[in-house]
Amino acid sequence: KPEQADKIKFEGIYGEIAVAASYPGAAGDLGSTDDNIDLAKKYTASKNVNGSFEQGQIVRVEITPVFSESAPEGFYEITDILPAGFRYVKPERYEINVCYPIRRSGQRVVFAYHYSKETPQKSLVYFARAAVPGTYTADHAVIKHTNTNTRVLSDRITVKIQKP
Repeated sequence: KPEQADKIKFEGIYGEIAVAASYPGAAGDLGSTDDNIDLAKKYTASKNVNGSFEQGQIVRVEITPVFSESAPEGFYEITDILPAGFRYVKPERYEINVCYPIRRSGQRVVFAYHYSKETPQKSLVYFARAAVPGTYTADHAVIKHTNTNTRVLSDRITVKIQKP
């Protein structure tokens, strides 16, 4: 805890040391936003009824960045975190012209995205299995321009998984 930091002591340590720190805060504290970029996220499936999915069902997650004419061109990183009741589904085969995650760890899925005014804008699509029944909050997806501190968040979404 912060109030205990002055009293901490380490002894007899050999080798390399790593430190991890966590600072809870509001999503808006992540950095500046840009009105020239918008980010939307939606969950769909063949039997989707009012944001509810059946347990075991494969759900399509679509993240759509929208750039205005004055948005900075270049590379962006888009990070999404699946709700706790969903599990990422690895594609059975890879196809050209489809965006795949550059990193995945647990519920976190990270994509690289290149925006240019000369190329059409496209959505990112990946799949997840509705695994555990319950009501979940799909947290903000985040898009960050790699050369600036500009970050934009999608809205939160409530999704439900029901037993079949």
